[in-house]
Amino acid sequence: MPEYFLYVLMNLLLIYVPRAVVIAYILRSDESYDNRHPRQQQARLTGLGARAQAAHENSFEMFTVYAPSVIIAHLLQADTYWLSILSMLFFYGRLAYILSYLANWHIVRSIIWTINILTVVAMYFIIPLK
Repeated sequence: MPEYFLYVLMNLLLIYVPRAVVIAYILRSDESYDNRHPRQQQARLTGLGARAQAAHENSFEMFTVYAPSVIIAHLLQADTYWLSILSMLFFYGRLAYILSYLANWHIVRSIIWTINILTVVAMYFIIPLK
């Protein structure tokens, strides 16, 4: 399996890191986890819990942009070296994004988000023109 597909899997799993923080945040509060109405409960979160939930949701949004880009680049025979480099950069960028979201470093988070989008766009520029 090409390395860049491994990064797709790693990014998929990374989506659930902030979700674990949400659940831990709820369990540390005075209320128990509401499995019948989790979205209503999550909508009432504040502070770290709310930021973790937002990071979780944004991770899904970014994955829907990233994963198809890797697949398209692969199918169109993009340079595998650069596709792996960009996939690695995207993964570590997402990790830094989540950590900066949890730490409430909003400016850093926005810069990292921009780098991640540019990384995805760059994947289309390594596709050979035929």
